[in-house]
Amino acid sequence: LHLLGTAGAQVPSIDSLEPSALVPGQTTTVTLSGDNLGNPIQLWTSFRCEVRPAQTTAGATGTDKNRFEFTVPNGTGPGIGAIRAINPHGVSTWKLIAIDSLPTIQSHTTNRSSTFAQQIKSGSAVEGQCDELKRDYFRFHGRKGERLSIDVIARRLGSPLDPFIRLLGPDGRDRALNDDGPAFHGDS
Repeated sequence: LHLLGTAGAQVPSIDSLEPSALVPGQTTTVTLSGDNLGNPIQLWTSFRCEVRPAQTTAGATGTDKNRFEFTVPNGTGPGIGAIRAINPHGVSTWKLIAIDSLPTIQSHTTNRSSTFAQQIKSGSAVEGQCDELKRDYFRFHGRKGERLSIDVIARRLGSPLDPFIRLLGPDGRDRALNDDGPAFHGDS
């Protein structure tokens, strides 16, 4: 009877992580979404970091079982790491997370047209979700002759998003396009 109860138990699974990037030298609180993430749960990472359950909101006691604080050592280079959840019933498949030192800006949900493009700073990362068959618009200041790199990291983190980058000039005309960069596993 005990074996039947154990066989029917579900192993944990991680569907998403928010945010999907960690900054070296800082502590980032990450919320895990998925199934069977009940206590007790531990996390395994493929990269050096300190992981501990996040404390609950101010005034409450205890911890929130789906929120963890990750502290990646200062000086850790950019890359992509893996996280797995472990509970008494098993181990989840891995979920990928970016490690990046760029300052992060949250994407607005109102940036669906060029009229309402979200202002961002050059040299920053944008964290967010893009709805199917929708566009997100961002605006930044640039100077003639300035070189810049725009990189969508979605498929490399396991997202089904098929990104397409279209860079428009101040006159609204195309300056550059990219769909499925060949070295980036379908990311632009």
